[in-house]
Amino acid sequence: ITTIMVSHDLNDVFEMSERCVVMNTANVVQFDTLEKIYYEPKNTFVANLFGSTFEYSGETYRPEEIEVYEEYIESSLDAIIIHKKFKLRYNELLVRFDESMEPCLIHDCHRRQVEPGDTVFITMKKKGLKK
Repeated sequence: ITTIMVSHDLNDVFEMSERCVVMNTANVVQFDTLEKIYYEPKNTFVANLFGSTFEYSGETYRPEEIEVYEEYIESSLDAIIIHKKFKLRYNELLVRFDESMEPCLIHDCHRRQVEPGDTVFITMKKKGLKK
């Protein structure tokens, strides 16, 4: 049975849908499967609507594609922790890579024992979201 449901609650969308129409100011932005919308968003609006993103060097990454380490790992980026917040499933870290970049939020799912002022090392698991 085909059903059309309108919701602003993403939990409902993911629980009850196979495909989704994303709209912005009464315009259809993307119509696709949830997986495609999540991993291949048409634009930044869609990417951010369906979860947190992290942008670096022109690429956009999802939190699960990012790893935080306390020691240097080959090809990792070093960052300074500005703020740390304990969340239900992860530590939210506000980090700065260098003075020319705006601070960005990183999810540390392993809850490393780090504090503001510490240097951490960041790696990205994939090549980011498809554009």
